[in-house]
Amino acid sequence: MSSSEHQRGFPPRASSPAAARRWVVGALGLRGAAAEDVAIIVSELVTNAYLHAGLATDESIVVRAGWLPDRETVRVRVCDPGGRFAQPSATPHRKHGGRGLGIVSALSETWGVDLDGQTTTWFVYRPEESS
Repeated sequence: MSSSEHQRGFPPRASSPAAARRWVVGALGLRGAAAEDVAIIVSELVTNAYLHAGLATDESIVVRAGWLPDRETVRVRVCDPGGRFAQPSATPHRKHGGRGLGIVSALSETWGVDLDGQTTTWFVYRPEESS
């Protein structure tokens, strides 16, 4: 963890996406459209970890957020010990849900998933006006 990166763990429960988005926006000092975009992305990624990682109640979803060295770009990582990630289908097969990563893709500069014994889903976002 770099000195400009903040980290916090969240329990695997339904209230964690809202808590994580508030924490990230506050930790990074975001406002306006940047705060809204980052909040949506964080909510999607933490919700996915909560719903799909199969975490035990004593495990945590760890969120790391910080500004990159250029101080104009944000990077956020959502880590869970679930260790698995299913690629979303091109056509959602459910009436509700299955569109979250499309939203992440649309709002972020780039995003990805690292699997190394845990699942880390990350994104990079560049606000139009840096904070």
